[in-house]
Amino acid sequence: MIACTSSEGMNGAYSMNQQQLGDDVMRKPIAKLNLLAASALLLPLCLLVAAGPAPAGAGRTTPPAGSAHHGSPPPPNPALLRSLPGSPVGATASSDDDIPGVPIPPSPFTGSVSDADQYDVSSIALTAGHGLTASLTGPSGTDFVLSLYAPGTPSLGADASHIVAVGTFGDYPHSFSYTPTQSGVYYLLVFAYSGGGAYTVTYSRSSPKPGDTVGPVCAAKNVTVTRGKTCTIYFKVHDALSAKVAQHVAIETKSGAVKKSWSWIDVENIAGWWATKYTCRLPKGAYRIVVTGGDLSGNKQSRVGRATLTVK
Repeated sequence: MIACTSSEGMNGAYSMNQQQLGDDVMRKPIAKLNLLAASALLLPLCLLVAAGPAPAGAGRTTPPAGSAHHGSPPPPNPALLRSLPGSPVGATASSDDDIPGVPIPPSPFTGSVSDADQYDVSSIALTAGHGLTASLTGPSGTDFVLSLYAPGTPSLGADASHIVAVGTFGDYPHSFSYTPTQSGVYYLLVFAYSGGGAYTVTYSRSSPKPGDTVGPVCAAKNVTVTRGKTCTIYFKVHDALSAKVAQHVAIETKSGAVKKSWSWIDVENIAGWWATKYTCRLPKGAYRIVVTGGDLSGNKQSRVGRATLTVK
């Protein structure tokens, strides 16, 4: 049989064994075509081997339900199937039987595949960094395969290196998640490996997670102290995303002259209050407590902490 290949959909990455598997299964059908030309006695057997899928589970090792397609057969080569006399693919080919297929409908969408019409291809535009999640369900007793082909794939008959993602194996739904590294038009294939009937595909495209572009929020508490006495300065520097922050606390005059300051770097980022002791020798009057900071992404504070130090 001409069967189908699989991969884990790891952003187009393939192991050597997966690539070798894809090449091997593409060579075998060609060898069978050569046998057809060599001897008419082999024609019935070759047509039986190449005409379509065997019963579910035949000739393959079934991975655990929910796992990726490790070592399962690769998608059939439509060009080879169409070259065989009487092939149902050649007789019923339609616009969605091969790449580029038809524009993908809104999610969810339905269709049907069978031994006589094994392939449904939908084209979908993806942007680098924007993930695609897709899942496939089909009738009980069937085995439909969901896979994604990279931009520039000439046809389903291309080698297996063009497959960038493939659905999980076992019970439905068969699903995958894939984040493209290049923008372009990709091709989503539903293939009837075993059985036939209606299917449903559900998919969604996500936006990349934004980077840390917002600095920490700073705060301070008002303090009253008698000149020559020690007080406690309370302050806060908290960031929503950073693991650590930098902290800077200053006591300034109303004109902005710094009278005292403290700085700490690589401090654990917590939402609570910090405190430092201060022995005040400033003249009586009102001063400003100013708290600033930064995060590991290089962002400065998004809000400055301000409070008043009153010296009696």
